[in-house]
Amino acid sequence: MDSIKVTGKYFDIESVEGRTYHFCASDDSAARSWCEEIRQGIFSLKRPLGTILDADLDRLAAQRNQHSFDENELDADLMRVGAERAQRAQTELRRSTSSGSVKMVDPAIVDSEGAPQPCRSALADKVNLALLVPHLPANVRNHQWRRLYSVAEHGTSMRVLLHRCSAAKEACVTLIEDMNGCIFGAFHMKTWEIGPRQGKMPYGTLANAVFTYNGGELSFFKATGANELFQTTSDKELSLGGGGAGYGLWLKDGFLQGTSAPCDTYGSPCLASEECFTPRNIEVWGLGWKKIDPKKLR
Repeated sequence: MDSIKVTGKYFDIESVEGRTYHFCASDDSAARSWCEEIRQGIFSLKRPLGTILDADLDRLAAQRNQHSFDENELDADLMRVGAERAQRAQTELRRSTSSGSVKMVDPAIVDSEGAPQPCRSALADKVNLALLVPHLPANVRNHQWRRLYSVAEHGTSMRVLLHRCSAAKEACVTLIEDMNGCIFGAFHMKTWEIGPRQGKMPYGTLANAVFTYNGGELSFFKATGANELFQTTSDKELSLGGGGAGYGLWLKDGFLQGTSAPCDTYGSPCLASEECFTPRNIEVWGLGWKKIDPKKLR
């Protein structure tokens, strides 16, 4: 199976270890040209694309930038890493997707040694996170879940949410529950930001995604590449996605009102129980490993 996916000027390449490389070309033609060079560089070795590992994609990415491929060097790398490394990678991947790997802490509450203390999630306890974790990029699946914001703990101010989230420069999962008990949300490689990113300027990456739980089942929608409206923020609202019928997810300051509609950015339907909803609870969890200064969360 071809592990290269092309959408307009964007293309993704996935390694056997589950890591996805995201590239953005100058236009559709350049993207197709780069992908063809990569396919030729791999298939000339008579190896299926599905056996390529992270180190090989690192080299391919560098060579792609130079528009050349050294087949002998790449072949030597493939022989060296071999089946043993691939097996170790698959074992680690399975371990990282188990529900037991999700450790939740509050970085604002630390012990005498500065270690964040465990905490609970009112929303995560209602859904099966083990269904969500395998859909996340491999490089964040086994990261610590750090509670950056919770309506129950920190109130209903957009400024507070943005302030607390901007203290952690890491990928995030936003969880929302509406008044009908529907739980949905988003994964975004960029945290909700304030400052230069304010003012409705889109940011984020193709790794962004939205999801919804329905009857215990998870529906997960990755960015399609149709547009770059991955996420936007201001001190009065935040959103994910656009095009189509409207925002994939939109929240107004005060968190008394939100909307979710089919959108082109993620190819997603309405995520909530109805297009205009009232949030019951909102949580933002950072997925990271670097220490966060508790003072920045106050």
